Amino acid sequence: MDIAELLAFAYKQNASDLHLSAGLPPMIRVDGDIKRINVDALDDRTVHNMVYDIMSDKQQKDYEEFLECDFSFDLPNVCRWRVNAFNQDRGPGAVFRSIPSKVLTLEQLPTASYYSYLVLYNVIYVLPLAAITAVFVFTLGARKLTEREGRLLKLMSGLMMLGLGALLLVAPQMLSNPLVAVLLLAVAIALTVVAAQCQRGDKAR
Repeated sequence: MDIAELLAFAYKQNASDLHLSAGLPPMIRVDGDIKRINVDALDDRTVHNMVYDIMSDKQQKDYEEFLECDFSFDLPNVCRWRVNAFNQDRGPGAVFRSIPSKVLTLEQLPTASYYSYLVLYNVIYVLPLAAITAVFVFTLGARKLTEREGRLLKLMSGLMMLGLGALLLVAPQMLSNPLVAVLLLAVAIALTVVAAQCQRGDKAR
């Protein structure tokens, strides 16, 4: 089995990573779990040749000099991979991480993942916004919002949406981290408080 066959197999198994290490059989990561491929353990020469086969001359030279090299590899009609080739005590090794060529919709995800994402989204983003709205309704429900309070409420929700949009563009994987949601909310509240203080200071002058 050559490296192209291993990568094609990993892709068909919906693996996010393929791990090669001298003295061990190839392994894939599927849904966060590492699974061994049912083939013989790879010796150091085999791993070395597999990695060298997809390296350019410069990458081979860098690997020989620094014992490590990062590069990308495109398997035609299958998938693109980010590769980290390295050396360890028992010999050469490499990790191949798949680079998705298209963004899956929620409907294309497995059923468990589909509902997990829906729950996660509601817990991390919808509930905090609902809580903010509830606080304003119960604390200010007895009277009508002033123009200034309305502007501040819009500013806070706008900052939350701006933060979400920035994360979607720069680091979408961070959206699954609850701490990021808490941080976004805290930053939005802090900036709104600062804006309110600035407005108050301007009026005092």
